[in-house]
Amino acid sequence: MKSKSLLTVATCLILVIASCFTAGAYESTDAAPANQPEVTTQIIEDPESGVTIIDELIVQDSLTRSSSKTVTRKQTYIRNENTIAVIALTATFSYNGSSVSVTSKYVSQSTTYNGWKFSQTSLSSSGGTATLSGK
Repeated sequence: MKSKSLLTVATCLILVIASCFTAGAYESTDAAPANQPEVTTQIIEDPESGVTIIDELIVQDSLTRSSSKTVTRKQTYIRNENTIAVIALTATFSYNGSSVSVTSKYVSQSTTYNGWKFSQTSLSSSGGTATLSGK
């Protein structure tokens, strides 16, 4: 069941450019000082598996006057106070005055608990959306 739970949550890692401007269900944080990332955090608990997920959305404006943002969606999986896995999708978005596009994207992942792993990860983008899915 470990991999099923991980599959369910990992496939939910979808990063949409709209996330840059609204925090949705995330706890809002105070405005970040200039050149500091804005971080919003949501804690998700799954009582069935005993896993807690710390879901962070990190938005970093460009240091120049360009119309770009770098956004990271990071999920940390914890069980019994032990970190068992971390996965993050980072994408840079640019706006040209009429449309948004993904200019770069990458994923980082690690597992630290025996039996947990990410497999068949797929990273894609279309228009202003970067998507990570996996099992």
